[in-house]
Amino acid sequence: AYGVPVEYPKAENMYQALKQNGAMNTSADIPVGALVFWHWSVYGHIGIYVGDGKVIHTGVNPKLKMKGIRESPIQDVTEVLNGYNTAEGYKNSYLGWSHPPKNWLV
Repeated sequence: AYGVPVEYPKAENMYQALKQNGAMNTSADIPVGALVFWHWSVYGHIGIYVGDGKVIHTGVNPKLKMKGIRESPIQDVTEVLNGYNTAEGYKNSYLGWSHPPKNWLV
């Protein structure tokens, strides 16, 4: 994802575009390298699946956010974001996954 063209101002915008194009998946069989999406306020959140139930992402826990990019279990990210989304009424944060856009592949 590093150095790819920026097309969307927020993760939520990218999720909506991929969803409209039928590119979002909700199966539990996530391939390595897939983009994993969560609902988080109006911004959304994206991780890159690295296998073994883990994603690389920038973090969502305010106490750890300053530590930058890291690897976390998908379930940990989902649980933290589910907690953040309670202001809207309970909403499951996990939205699904998609293969990266073709213009990201080199």
